Amino acid sequence: MEPEQEPLYLPQYNKSAHAGKGDRAPRSTWPIVPRPLTVLILEGWCVGFKPLTEAELERRWREAQESLSSPATTTESQDSDRTKGLLARHELEHLRQVNDALSSYQAVLNDKFDIFIHLDIPTSPALEWVYTWRKEQESQLRLEKGPENAMTDEQVEKFVDGYMPAYELYLEGVRRGVFEGTNKRGRQLRIVLDRGRRVLGREVWG
Repeated sequence: MEPEQEPLYLPQYNKSAHAGKGDRAPRSTWPIVPRPLTVLILEGWCVGFKPLTEAELERRWREAQESLSSPATTTESQDSDRTKGLLARHELEHLRQVNDALSSYQAVLNDKFDIFIHLDIPTSPALEWVYTWRKEQESQLRLEKGPENAMTDEQVEKFVDGYMPAYELYLEGVRRGVFEGTNKRGRQLRIVLDRGRRVLGREVWG
């Protein structure tokens, strides 16, 4: 069968799997759509993240280490923003593994986008809204699927802690423009949301 005639499966994600930690749904449950496609909308983790150079990755990690050990980093400031210091608590080698994997992700996926829409928050306040939004999501999941299929607030915090350093490493690049250095100028839309997910503004990059 020719590739353009093969069934096109759309991968699905099951957020309630593994007690709310989520996993890819079985292939047998994926919907099949007819070819050819006019528009394909993709949403997911790491979309738009670009790998850093080894030197830049190490520089940011060392700066995080120094910031964590600085006397100015008080208990009060850490409590006011849970995201502070998370990058420094990861091993550099582990960050390298993620960064290396992102290089393959870039070539297979990110480089193929025609248009990029970035739902963002203001550069200030910090990213602790991510924790609040994920807790709200799990609360709704508990109502729909039962408490055994969703995470508790404490589990959410630990879960988000694991991937929050990726924002610290790669969000700046997304805000700078995922099409930077390409001929796709003007194809990135940044939509800035407030705490209640209302639109504060829109910007076209490039």
